[in-house]
Amino acid sequence: MRVLDLAAGTGRTTEAILPALSPKASVLCVEPAAAMRDVARARLRDPRVEYAAQIPVGGEYACVVCGAALWQLQGLPEVFARLADSLVPGGRLVFTVPSAYLGNPDRPGAGADPHLLELFAILGKGRVPKAEPMPPPPQHEDLLRMLEGVGLRVDFEHLEYRLTQREYVAWCHIPVITDALLWDLDLLARDRLLVLAKTQLDLDSFRWEGWSVYTADK
Repeated sequence: MRVLDLAAGTGRTTEAILPALSPKASVLCVEPAAAMRDVARARLRDPRVEYAAQIPVGGEYACVVCGAALWQLQGLPEVFARLADSLVPGGRLVFTVPSAYLGNPDRPGAGADPHLLELFAILGKGRVPKAEPMPPPPQHEDLLRMLEGVGLRVDFEHLEYRLTQREYVAWCHIPVITDALLWDLDLLARDRLLVLAKTQLDLDSFRWEGWSVYTADK
């Protein structure tokens, strides 16, 4: 079984699926960011895993997975067409999209900050964000149309993840997350701000983060 992990990041999705794969299976982690590939290589020392910056031409896969990234890719109709062509007959494409991007707001959790809004309120005090306008993410109907247009049969389900304040702060240490707000600060300065902000937060707070999981069969 050959698996393609698209936009693999630091390898967390691959890490999650490896226990379900046979010793003869292989996973190709495709991640354009060299720094993330380096982290993944250091973390995942499984001989079944290989790494690439781009999707190879002519590859065939039993499954393509993409965790929490697909909506950021440019030219989605072309991406779906290429992924459908790379699947073997009976192959499967599985990806996740935040449900909030599809118009389904997240439920509040608990604690003093049940929506996890305080972190960016602290970081943004007195600052003006600087960001280029971006197109809105694709909607559910758009995704269905694109997937069915390349001959895939689509099913989907909704799940919720308990996102804690501690996890949220850790996630914000990824530079791109704060590029718009802290655009004029280097990475060390951003890290210092995040560490300071963490001392002002209720770390026991959490929110429910909704995700839509799409399964598309060839």
